[in-house]
Amino acid sequence: MISTIYKAGREVNDPRQLLYHYPSLSAQRYAQLVADFHHDEKLRMAERLARGFGGILVPSSCVHWRIKKEIPEERKVKIGYEVYIALKQEEMTERTQEKYTSYLEELRAKGA
Repeated sequence: MISTIYKAGREVNDPRQLLYHYPSLSAQRYAQLVADFHHDEKLRMAERLARGFGGILVPSSCVHWRIKKEIPEERKVKIGYEVYIALKQEEMTERTQEKYTSYLEELRAKGA
């Protein structure tokens, strides 16, 4: 399964218990850990929904604007500052596939 979220084997632990065990943890660090955790959880849920739909979750930046207009709103999800679209494999054009592949390579290069 191709994931737009994280590389295989990456575990994001729930940081909510950290404050109990480490009361001296700075508020900014704790807030960032919680925000990252919830962002990843939302993306995981969106990927599961896309798989249930029979497609994959693709960032809207990889999809041509005319195709974006044709896709119904219930197949689009906004998480954070990005919009993702649940697309079936046969709906992806060759150019969309190329952009999606380069997007995944960028994620791997960042180590995400």
